[in-house]
Parts: sequence; C-alpha cells; structure tokens
Amino acid sequence: TMVVHLLDSPGHVDFAPEVTTSLLLADTALLVIDVVEGMCARTHSILREAHAHSMKPILIINKMDRLCGELRLSLKEAYVRIRALLESVNAVCANMVMRSKLERLEQQQQQQSSSST
Repeated sequence: TMVVHLLDSPGHVDFAPEVTTSLLLADTALLVIDVVEGMCARTHSILREAHAHSMKPILIINKMDRLCGELRLSLKEAYVRIRALLESVNAVCANMVMRSKLERLEQQQQQQSSSST
C-alpha cells in the first residue's frame, strides 16, 4: 500500500514561502508548466529550490488544448512549441546539474590542496 499526499502550492511569487515549505515536506515535486505561458522566472527559482533539496521533479505540461483551440496552431506549430518548452526546461536543469558538479569538483580540489600542505 502506498499513500500519496499532494501539496498544491501556486507558483506565484506571493506564495514563495508556501512553495519552500511544501518542498521541505515532500519527497518529490510535480512541476506544472502552462504550455502557452512557458517557463517564467518563478519556474526557474522553483526548479533551483527543488534541485537544492535533491529532488527530481516530474514535469507536467498543462493546458495543451490551448495550442490548437485558443491559439489556432497547426499540429506542426504545436509540436514546435512543446519541443521548445521541453528544451528550455532541459537547459535550465542541465545548467543546475553542471553547476553542482563544478562546485563539488572545486570543493574536492580545495580539500586536496589543503590536505597536501
């Protein structure tokens, strides 16, 4: 038996403390991004917070019906839009992972240099 608790906290900057608290209480995070709005500044900071807590968030692309219904995009245009969103999320995540690896490498080098002296 598995118990799942969902903590819904809005991504708006006014709710930043609630998001931080939710991340501290959770094992993982569902990151919901509106496909039309895309990555916002707050989305970047939430991803950074999740990474800082060693979480591997699950990406959910929301409101995909808006692409064809509201924006009247063709299927090819919708595909390009979704792909661009995925690439931007992947770029942010890759940047965080590389930065973490570089920081760990620098710490190891500092430890090695201090232990050799």
